[in-house]
Amino acid sequence: MKKFFYLFALLLATGFTFAQNNYAHQNGGADFQPVRGVQVNIPVDSVQYWIGTGSNQIVTAIFYCNNENPVGIVYGYRWDGTKTIKDMFDDIAAEDSAHFSVSYNSTNTLFDVISYHNTDLGLNLTFPSGYCMYTMDGNYSSGITDPLVNNAYFELQEWSMDCDDYDDATIYYLAAPAAPYAPVIDPANINFWIGSGSQETYVTFAWCQNDVPVGIAYGYRWDGSQDIQTMLNAIDAADSRLTITYNDWGVNNYTFIDETHNYSLATEGWLSYTINGEYCMGLTDPIVDHSYFDMTEYASCTFTDFNVLYISVGIASHSMDASLKAYPNPTTGSVRVTSDNTIQQVEVYDLFGKLLQSVNGQDSHEVNVSLDGLANGQYLLKANNQTLRVVKQD
Repeated sequence: MKKFFYLFALLLATGFTFAQNNYAHQNGGADFQPVRGVQVNIPVDSVQYWIGTGSNQIVTAIFYCNNENPVGIVYGYRWDGTKTIKDMFDDIAAEDSAHFSVSYNSTNTLFDVISYHNTDLGLNLTFPSGYCMYTMDGNYSSGITDPLVNNAYFELQEWSMDCDDYDDATIYYLAAPAAPYAPVIDPANINFWIGSGSQETYVTFAWCQNDVPVGIAYGYRWDGSQDIQTMLNAIDAADSRLTITYNDWGVNNYTFIDETHNYSLATEGWLSYTINGEYCMGLTDPIVDHSYFDMTEYASCTFTDFNVLYISVGIASHSMDASLKAYPNPTTGSVRVTSDNTIQQVEVYDLFGKLLQSVNGQDSHEVNVSLDGLANGQYLLKANNQTLRVVKQD
């Protein structure tokens, strides 16, 4: 019995110590003494993906316990002045938003979730920060507001009892994205101008159509300060042939459909946008006078040989039917398409521009279109040279 009591006491003490250490890892306890220094040191000259500019720099490695096989993702970060750990992670997430994401707790003092997803590398890495620890040059940081140290090595590790040794981690030295290609747009060739004002920018939407890059060119004018989404909304509203949709982080899809063109994204979300060749951080970025704005599908074909279509304003020449309507919208199944003019045909497209069905209007003024069998979401109904957007929701 005495032997059992001592064993129980030992286990209790061990459990208490682990709980203390785990709490300190999560909350940056000042009284917690590091049990190790840096385990994996990444040489500066091996870093390929540098983010930011400035005279100060730090090497950053984020280690995940990937099914008990440690994996490290490496970035370099440069800055001037004073930057914190949180500043660095926010800038990395903004620069590599296609793969890396980070969130914080409700008080913005601790990491919440840190993820890296890259289908090309076969990586799908996520761990909650309640099980992570981070150091600069082997010294534990007390929180994400700690200032960065020039020429330091920052290391963040998933805290896991299953793989607590990162010496043999597989290190991914990520490559920075290639500089975007910006085709030369001649403003004199732009036929479709939207808005008015003393400032102007030139806009293209580009698609990879059967491995052949093609783009639609617009011009946009304004006065004062405007952001990307304001410009995109104005273009979307001005040309019914173009449809732009959004998700939580930016543009989700864009399509251009008329009698001779049917352009759409091949894969939802695979796109990038730039101003004068510089990647934009989000839809709230300001547009710049006499700049070139490019939204390009990220696909297999390259855009070095860019076929730009200078489309005309020409909406009137398409004999658009302003009386065309669709209801109910949203709908749970069927949509009634009506017009003051006769309707010969109603076509239903998804947001990628794929034709899903065609309904013969038989020259009537009212056509019933069934969306039964289609998933909930947005669809485009095209009739009489007009495109309507409808939503199906059960």
